[in-house]
Amino acid sequence: MAEALVIRAATAADAPFLVEAICEAEKGGTECLSYCRIFELNEAEFKPLLLSMLEEDIDGQELCITDYLVAEQGGQLLGACCAWIEGAAGQPSALLKASLLVHAIDPQRMRTARQHFKKLEKLYIMRDEGALQIESVYVRPEGRGQGIAAQLIAAQLDRLADKASTGHAQIILASINDAAKASYTNCGFTPVRTVSSTDVELLQLVPTLEKLLMQRTLSGVKV
Repeated sequence: MAEALVIRAATAADAPFLVEAICEAEKGGTECLSYCRIFELNEAEFKPLLLSMLEEDIDGQELCITDYLVAEQGGQLLGACCAWIEGAAGQPSALLKASLLVHAIDPQRMRTARQHFKKLEKLYIMRDEGALQIESVYVRPEGRGQGIAAQLIAAQLDRLADKASTGHAQIILASINDAAKASYTNCGFTPVRTVSSTDVELLQLVPTLEKLLMQRTLSGVKV
């Protein structure tokens, strides 16, 4: 008999798995890890930096251990999902994450990366202040097909729904990630906004020229 799946709050001991989750979620089913492209790092160089940012544990953005729930079965970590209320920490999540990156990334690499930031603005989607944000949803291959992503999202909605002043939750994803789109649709999310660019040079930095914002209400959050 298979052991029960446990959904629990992430701890510092889970940080290496969260590094894996963030990187794979960022790739969105492609081989493009934007952080590495933007800062001209390989994954082996970037992952220790990501670990150090997670260990800072700055609430209100996706590089924070305590904003994650993980799914565990028989002592094996199978999935992760991050969530927070946008702006509840006093600053937008984008600003909080940018501050972490500035302190973690070598100054020379950061100066070189600034040339990319203006282009990346074309694909920026602003998160609604007060909305519940879902980010970095990831399930390892051996755990897929069991509804683990849906259970993680449901647990995050239950955890934070009463704190979302807007009454809705949001997810931002690459529009080419059909598997994620289908999964979020099954969880009650619908597309509400799309941003796109015709600048093909952006494909050197990101996996797609189109990003999608999906949203659902928080009345009856069970999924």
